[in-house]
Amino acid sequence: MAKQRSLRRLIQNYSLLELFFTIIVISSALLGVKFLMAAGWLYPANFAEKQLDTVEKQIGKAEWTIEQLPYYYNAQVIEDGKITQTIPKKYNELIADAKKDGSSHTNRLFGQIIFIAVSNDYREVVLSYQLTAFPSSEKWFERLPNVEILYPLGVFLIWIIGFLGLIYRCTKKLQLELAKINRTNEKIREMNLSYDKEYSAYKEIQQLLDSLDSMNRELHGTLEELWQSQDQQKQLIQDVTHDVRTPITLIKGNLELLEEELDARYDDRLNDVQRGVERLEQFIMELKESANEVIKQPIRPNLIDDWIQFAQNLVTPTHQLVVVQKEESSLQVNQQAITRVLQNILMNSIEHTKVGTTITLSFEDYSDYYKIEVTDQGGFSSEALEQATQRFYTTKKNTANHGLGLAIVTEILERNNGQLCLDNHLQGAVVTIILWKNTYTASD
Repeated sequence: MAKQRSLRRLIQNYSLLELFFTIIVISSALLGVKFLMAAGWLYPANFAEKQLDTVEKQIGKAEWTIEQLPYYYNAQVIEDGKITQTIPKKYNELIADAKKDGSSHTNRLFGQIIFIAVSNDYREVVLSYQLTAFPSSEKWFERLPNVEILYPLGVFLIWIIGFLGLIYRCTKKLQLELAKINRTNEKIREMNLSYDKEYSAYKEIQQLLDSLDSMNRELHGTLEELWQSQDQQKQLIQDVTHDVRTPITLIKGNLELLEEELDARYDDRLNDVQRGVERLEQFIMELKESANEVIKQPIRPNLIDDWIQFAQNLVTPTHQLVVVQKEESSLQVNQQAITRVLQNILMNSIEHTKVGTTITLSFEDYSDYYKIEVTDQGGFSSEALEQATQRFYTTKKNTANHGLGLAIVTEILERNNGQLCLDNHLQGAVVTIILWKNTYTASD
């Protein structure tokens, strides 16, 4: 990798570039003015002063009139008691001073105006001219009488454009370097820990990238240990659930034999044992499935699309699915767990609504939680709203499944920092999955 530089050096380099650019702009402007003067397009500031002797000789002629003055002069002429004046009246006091002292001038720092008194046998004249460069064309002089003001304005405008260009280039470089940090941080946040390492040409940025990479390696090691532990736990649960199924099968077989051999007096007790075995089987199944609920990922468009496709396959044979909102989120969730939650809720909607009706699905992101909502054209009774999430509650006549669907959903959501809400709307039932972004629930 090339030798790294410092961000301080980057800023210093751009500061020097700006200083160099400033010198170039000012020098170019001065050379430009000299060229315009050399080409005869612009007169220097003292040009009118140098023409005074020639103008005074012209004024001394009997036939001279004020119209013969060069365009870069103004004057007050008193001849035969008649006053003709092209000098603005606001300078009358300076005109009087010039008549008294021979000359006067304004107190401007730039573009000073000079007043010179000239008298002869024919007339009294006060001439005024400005100490500033001006166009050699009378037409352009009328349009740009104060060309020296345009000069610094033009130089400043060019300097500002160049300055903004250098600032943009400098900030662009910094943005490209900071983007490397953002990309690395985003990959770590998404648990993509096997990313290609970013490198920077600047020491300070590289130090941050190295820190993030070190954190990533430590996180990766910790997660590997966690995953290994979870794999061992998962394997243990799978082994236990597999081994337990054998005695359960034996118990069920013996129960069937007892049902044939015992008389009706023992039917109630046998039914109690049968229900207990079925519950035990359900618990073993839940335990087995819970072993897979360990991998989390952010709610990105591809994950939402997977859920929608899953719902589409589940609903389409008998119902219509409508998706009204698809908002992504950085919230990390267990895909398998939420998929199972959706499956139970959708199956509940399918079983309790008429064929051909619509089931609506929405995914919405909020500041404190992520919401998945399923609405259908069925509805909950007042009793169901209170008891639907309790184990073994069911509205079916056939109680073989023992009403475990929404109870399992509630338990899965509780394990995943979530909450289940049931309600009715005008057209049917509303089942809302709330996935909290912080470690609290509505009961806190």
